[in-house]
Amino acid sequence: MTESGGRDSCVTYADLEPNGLANLVGRLLEANLEVHPGRRELLSPCVVELDATDADVSVTIRIERDRAEVANGGADLDSHVIVEARAQDLLD
Repeated sequence: MTESGGRDSCVTYADLEPNGLANLVGRLLEANLEVHPGRRELLSPCVVELDATDADVSVTIRIERDRAEVANGGADLDSHVIVEARAQDLLD
């Protein structure tokens, strides 16, 4: 498991080499929580899967009360929310 950014980061990666989508999502989460630290209090346990159907890439975000872990690939049946879209639509 690797940390996304600074030592106070609550975003980690499950994979040593996150795919492009995992890297982007992790950095966006971290930046958002750095700019708005109060949003950490809004974190609650859930599993979110993002699937870029046209790029054949997916990520799983496991959110706990005090941290988020971003992993390459889907979560199979663990997901509470699954978002399937073209890569550009996920970025918009």
